[in-house]
Amino acid sequence: MVEQRSPKSRVGGSSPSALVKKKVKTMQEQKVPYLRSVQQELKKVSWTSKEELLLGTKVVIISTFIFGMAIYAADVFIHKFLSFLGQVAYLITG
Repeated sequence: MVEQRSPKSRVGGSSPSALVKKKVKTMQEQKVPYLRSVQQELKKVSWTSKEELLLGTKVVIISTFIFGMAIYAADVFIHKFLSFLGQVAYLITG
């Protein structure tokens, strides 16, 4: 035996909410909630104290100077070593 089904009704759209027109927000209406949420998030931020900031700055400056001097020393050493090898090669080959 074959089951009989009634044909689907021709209703425009499957969702009743599709028939409701959505209000388009203006740029001003979009900006206000966004800026309020940004303000709320900035209140949650834990800002560093002045002492922590100064200490961090000093550490960065000193470590940059130390690493710069180390790179300079390595560069001078490599230059001298290669010059020495060049002189040895010149003495051997004439």
